[in-house]
Amino acid sequence: MKRIMFTLCFSIFSVSLLFAQGNMILEDFEDGKIDFTEKINVNPEGSMDTAVVNNPFKTGINTSEKVWEWKRIDVAAGNQPWAGFWATLTNEIPAGYDRVEVKYLRTNSTSQLKMKVEGGVTLEFNPLTPASATNTWENLVFDLAGNNITNITVLSFFTDFYEPVDATSVTYLDDIILFQFPTAVGPSLGDKKISAYYSGGELRISNYAGKVRVFDLVGRKIHEGDAMEGKLKLNLGKGIYIIGTSEGNGKISVQ
Repeated sequence: MKRIMFTLCFSIFSVSLLFAQGNMILEDFEDGKIDFTEKINVNPEGSMDTAVVNNPFKTGINTSEKVWEWKRIDVAAGNQPWAGFWATLTNEIPAGYDRVEVKYLRTNSTSQLKMKVEGGVTLEFNPLTPASATNTWENLVFDLAGNNITNITVLSFFTDFYEPVDATSVTYLDDIILFQFPTAVGPSLGDKKISAYYSGGELRISNYAGKVRVFDLVGRKIHEGDAMEGKLKLNLGKGIYIIGTSEGNGKISVQ
């Protein structure tokens, strides 16, 4: 269902803390249409063919039925690395979202996805981790908060951002979702941040000993343990995680 909003609340630490999670599905293409805008503007005009199609790679992280296909057209005037689209959103995205996540698939080894937003801030930027697979769905994360993005009125994606241009490239998008990063609110912690990182099967937190809780980006607790001398052994897959301690909270990215 489009534009689903939900709130997830749970308690952590010795005091009751609230994690508010309000995520928005901007588009999932399952109805075979583009619903987030009244018009998709291909740019440069005539440089690409685009359509909502059956998912040709229905495996891994994406088994949905419909996806958005982008094909380059071998036209010299339109073969720009920044070819893609821009669209004025039917409903403006308000401030308060931490990131945009997009499922992306490329059929060659070079295509990359780049995003541009317009609103309070106009900016082009890359995902936190670039695409690295071929013929395999990947989840790409675009950091709104880290780039000081507030509201969004115009959204653009450059679906094959690479030089030299491959005039035969085909790429796919699916499940464009905006996430609100869980924020801890409590009399003892406030907005205090901790310094943490993950290396060699260990979570390392500077100058800390005590209880640690690790959450994924939808607020599910995936690990709890005690850090000794700032170290806690655990296995984390690729992704972004929330780290909660009695001294504050942090965010880590595991590559």
